[in-house]
Amino acid sequence: MTALTSTTFVFDDMMGDARLRQQYREDLGKSLSLVPPTCIDFEAKFCSRLRGFDSEEPVVAASKPDILCINLRRHLATHLRDLRLDFLRVSPALFWPSAFEQQQPPPSPPSWPHLENFWLIFEQQDSYGLYHADPTLDLDELTHWTESTTHSIARPERGLYQLVAAAGRAVRLGNMPRLGCLEMELHANGQDVRFSLGRRDEKWNGQFMINWGSAPSVEWTDEVLEAWGLTREDYQVIRPEGDDRDEWDWLDMRAVVPWHDCVWE
Repeated sequence: MTALTSTTFVFDDMMGDARLRQQYREDLGKSLSLVPPTCIDFEAKFCSRLRGFDSEEPVVAASKPDILCINLRRHLATHLRDLRLDFLRVSPALFWPSAFEQQQPPPSPPSWPHLENFWLIFEQQDSYGLYHADPTLDLDELTHWTESTTHSIARPERGLYQLVAAAGRAVRLGNMPRLGCLEMELHANGQDVRFSLGRRDEKWNGQFMINWGSAPSVEWTDEVLEAWGLTREDYQVIRPEGDDRDEWDWLDMRAVVPWHDCVWE
């Protein structure tokens, strides 16, 4: 595989054995070190539909590091140009060194010197089984966060916020000089989230536009804003008005961030 330039993994989402899917994910994480540096395009599709409460256990035990996310960042970051992950359970370790890594000698900030496009559609659970949304609801039913009688529904700050904050640290403090587009999406029962980071306009004036849309509304915390180098005065929030506010709960947030070290051509 010394001349490999593009890699695509597609997992059979009709596979009913959750343990086998978990083993495939683990094996993929371990094999990433074998992907040659000639590979500039990597895509992995883990499924194309949502899953319920009891369909799968956490893919990573709480006491263990997320090998797949760590190895994606460690072994592919130096040479990838395009990265796409569909319906993958991820953790903040995909973007920033995890607590497990920080117990060792301080790791260097992540470096993606050639990355131009990053697309991520993540599952309604993270790697450790934390739900981003209530999967017992109908797909079209949007509600406020509630507690299930049998499961504690994770509030967004415990999952989404950690992930978006880690992405912000990687973009600001890591090395992504060629980044042109970063998109993250969650389409889960009871929650719809879209995040995009892209060039502000075609003239390219060294600025990026952040767009964050969520329904029900999930506004960023101070921790997430700090990770992206923003304050509450730096962004605009659009919400439904009048009668629509009572019927729909959604939020659209927009902000402009400078990009001092970009070498995009």
